[in-house]
Amino acid sequence: MTDNKLFVGNLSNRTSADQLKAFIEKVAPVENCSIRTRLGRSLGFGFVDLKNAGDCQKVVDQLKNKSLNGREINIELYKERDPDAPKEPREKRERGPRPERRPRRDRNAERVVSKTSVKVSGIPAVAIQEDLGEAFKGYNVETVVLSSRVNSFTNSTYGFVHFKSEDDQKKAIAQSGKLNIGGNVVTIEAAYEL
Repeated sequence: MTDNKLFVGNLSNRTSADQLKAFIEKVAPVENCSIRTRLGRSLGFGFVDLKNAGDCQKVVDQLKNKSLNGREINIELYKERDPDAPKEPREKRERGPRPERRPRRDRNAERVVSKTSVKVSGIPAVAIQEDLGEAFKGYNVETVVLSSRVNSFTNSTYGFVHFKSEDDQKKAIAQSGKLNIGGNVVTIEAAYEL
């Protein structure tokens, strides 16, 4: 057992080794102080080596359950573990019931092609919904929806245009590869019903 070493737990991840050292030095002089980290983030505990072994119990008594950076810290005398001793099994925690999952769409089910909607692909990512609506201003358009998802490889997005008639949808599909939105020639295809 190391006589002058303390274990300090329940540290805030904002607490630095210097802050911990200054906190402990209010009671006794510190020789060394370290906080354990993994990948640069605090694990919430550390170790303090005091200059005098006789000060350990005094520090534990005076600072146990005191607050440091908004957290009630735990200070204990350091106990060295026997490397040959078997580890005690952890107590298993009870897990609550799993939330019900939404049923997945059957991928083998027949998808129904819409008779009045189209999907427009290849729209520049900087385009706005009005740009998509403007491209189809000669048609009887009900609604226009532009996706917020952007393909980072092509820097483009997609949208949907819902027409009032099947004839307008067919005319729009005929413009595939010819229609220009924001400097991109777009692809237009029939959309699927949800």
